[in-house]
Amino acid sequence: MPRGVAALSLSALLFAAPGRAAPQAVATATPPPPTFAQSVDVTETSILVLPRGRPLGAAGLQVLEDEKLRAVLRVEPVRRASAPPTRQVVVALDRSFCDDDASRPALLELAKSSSALLDDEGEVELVVDGSTRHVPHGGVPMLTDELARLAGHPGCARLPHRLLWDARDAVRTSTDPAAAAQAAIEQLREEARRDARAILGSLPECHADVCLLVLVHAGYPLDPLPWIASDTIAASTHVDSAGLREAARRFGATLAARHWITCPAAVTRRTSDGIASFLAVTGTPGMQALGAIARESGGTPWVNEGFLAPMLRRLDAAQRVWYRTEPFQPGELRAVAVRDVATGHDVDGPRWVGDASGAT
Repeated sequence: MPRGVAALSLSALLFAAPGRAAPQAVATATPPPPTFAQSVDVTETSILVLPRGRPLGAAGLQVLEDEKLRAVLRVEPVRRASAPPTRQVVVALDRSFCDDDASRPALLELAKSSSALLDDEGEVELVVDGSTRHVPHGGVPMLTDELARLAGHPGCARLPHRLLWDARDAVRTSTDPAAAAQAAIEQLREEARRDARAILGSLPECHADVCLLVLVHAGYPLDPLPWIASDTIAASTHVDSAGLREAARRFGATLAARHWITCPAAVTRRTSDGIASFLAVTGTPGMQALGAIARESGGTPWVNEGFLAPMLRRLDAAQRVWYRTEPFQPGELRAVAVRDVATGHDVDGPRWVGDASGAT
């Protein structure tokens, strides 16, 4: 009971004692009942979507957050009538996880696209092994030279490849092949988490309308057992690689919550006729993790040389969907889906929202 109410009650009892006249009751205002906003803590948040074709309206959308239907408030285009959307691009190269044969053509493709990456409203951060170089407006020659120089000698260590080859040898010579295979998978998982921490630690805050992370990376198989198994491991041997899959999923989810749409540079090889060919995601073990990271964060792995320009156009046509939800706790991530009611299909975009502070 409030302190003021308790004092008033005691005074009334004293004045009501024999021989004392009770004072007149003092009228007090009754506070109104709490409104919905006062009784339930709510907030607004938004998520970026990449519609295919027609623009989307609030009336035709549903937002499901952790499978709970949320009220859609409004939909805003990132491209305004008065100005194009601001764009923030980070090109990240981790030499431990890249492959020279894959990274060289990807970096050359980026060098040729410098003017598109660094438009009048854009800026680019070039992150190599955690070291960041900012390229300002008008810095197209600088960006082109830097990317071309890296393409000439990426210096990739192909760490996942070395781990898998070492694991094959260990499995063949071990008295417990299944344990050796599991140890190799755990080592690869720890390296994948280290790689994610390094990239997240060097990634700036997203402060533009659209933020794009181009990840120059060779990837790693989410199910590496076929690569390291030998005749000494029976086909029925259970080796758990769930931790490796979870590391990739969590990395993509954290990027999404930090508002970075991620497009990994796919593995490339030169064909016999000299044309650069980007391998398809399906059937390429090294691309499994990159595909998962891209899907969770709303991006797409590169699948052909002409991929970047259409992707930039899609980002310029993106829309921001605002909806009502409860506030996020520190480090809390929630699965989200934006559904087009007319088609019943989910709209392309990040699969996670939340507070990514401290997440790795």
